[in-house]
Amino acid sequence: MVQLEPWAAHSIDHGGNMDFNAIQPGSTVHIRAQKPGGLLSLGDVHARMGDGELTGAGVEIDAAVTIKVDRSPGFPNSSPVVETTTVVEAAEEYLTSARAAEWGEALRLAWLEMVALIIDRYDTTYEYANMIVGTIGDARPGFATGYMGSYVTWNCGAPECRMRRRGFEVYNINERICYVFVRDSQCESEYGLGKRCFCRSRGYWV
Repeated sequence: MVQLEPWAAHSIDHGGNMDFNAIQPGSTVHIRAQKPGGLLSLGDVHARMGDGELTGAGVEIDAAVTIKVDRSPGFPNSSPVVETTTVVEAAEEYLTSARAAEWGEALRLAWLEMVALIIDRYDTTYEYANMIVGTIGDARPGFATGYMGSYVTWNCGAPECRMRRRGFEVYNINERICYVFVRDSQCESEYGLGKRCFCRSRGYWV
């Protein structure tokens, strides 16, 4: 649980009981402040939890957590955003989040947050950002036990851009494969965009 005031025991639009496995050692969490000073609080640490926390509980533990708090002005998202690192995860990536009463709506909102983030971070168009999300983005459940009257939360994750050059961008898929998005400067629609996949271990394009 990572949140700012006003406090709640469940998930709220600016944090709360989100139950995302992506929030772990080395992660950076961006949360929009709701009150002067932010009034940050932490809790509900798990030693292990499956994605979705399907039984409503993980391996609950006491924990001593060390954090650094700073401002991130100009961030485009209204819901929390997580940046993972290679401390625990296999790759660095951004994860946007959303909550709703139903799965489909939570997922739709998380997707829109990711599109907005990519547009802002990489100064690109809606069509291009949507293509990136559809090609290399992943949908991951947060709190999803689904009991009567429950809320559900979703992450939408996409690898961080590892290289930018005039006309193309590179996104790691794993240690051997990366996507290279080639942008046609003459056309801003998705029809003017292409992608190629380079297999590092074998040295060829597909």
